[in-house]
Amino acid sequence: HIPTPFGVVFCVLGRITGRKKKKDGVSSWYYCLKRMRQGEEYCNSHHIKVDVLDNKIIELFNSIKTDPTLINKYAATIETKKIDLNYIKRKISTCENKISMLTQNLSVTNNSSAAKYIISEIEKLDEELTKLKREYSSALSIEKRINESEKKSKERYVEIQKMIEDMDSFSDVERNNIAKKIISSCVWDGSTLHITL
Repeated sequence: HIPTPFGVVFCVLGRITGRKKKKDGVSSWYYCLKRMRQGEEYCNSHHIKVDVLDNKIIELFNSIKTDPTLINKYAATIETKKIDLNYIKRKISTCENKISMLTQNLSVTNNSSAAKYIISEIEKLDEELTKLKREYSSALSIEKRINESEKKSKERYVEIQKMIEDMDSFSDVERNNIAKKIISSCVWDGSTLHITL
C-alpha cells in the first residue's frame, strides 16, 4: 500500500487535491482547484477518488517490476533525430577539393575573364564551405546532447528499476517519497492518467 495522495498528480490546469467527508470516515478525492474556484467551464476534469488514480500508479510500478522495458513507454522523450555527420564531412571534402582544383586552374590561367569566373566560383564555394562547417559543428553538438540524454536515461532506468524492486521493504512514507522521485509528471485530463517517469 502507498499512502495517498502522492502529491504529484495534476490536471491539465494545475494541481488536483482534496478530501470529502463521509459519515463513516473520510474519503479522499482528487479535484481541480481551478475548477472549484472558477467553475466547470474552465476545466472539465471531474473529481475522482484518490484510490482510483493511485492504484493506476501502483499497477504501473508492478508492471515495470515484471517487465522493466515498460519504462521506455513512460519515459520522458529525448531528442533522437541524429544528423549524418559522415554525409556532411563528405560534402565538406567535396567542396574543399573543388576549391583546390579551381585554385590550381587560377594559378595557370592567363585569361582575365576566365580568372574572374574562377574567382567567383571559389568565393561561392568558400561561402558554402563555411556553412557546411557550421552545420557540422552544430550536428556535433546535437549528437553530444543526444548521447548525454541517452546515458542519463539509461542511468535513470536502472535507478527506477532498483527503487521499484525495493519498494516492498520500505515504510508507507518512504514508498510515497520513492513514488515522487520516480514520477516526473502525472496529469489527469478528466478521462486518462498520463504518467511520465
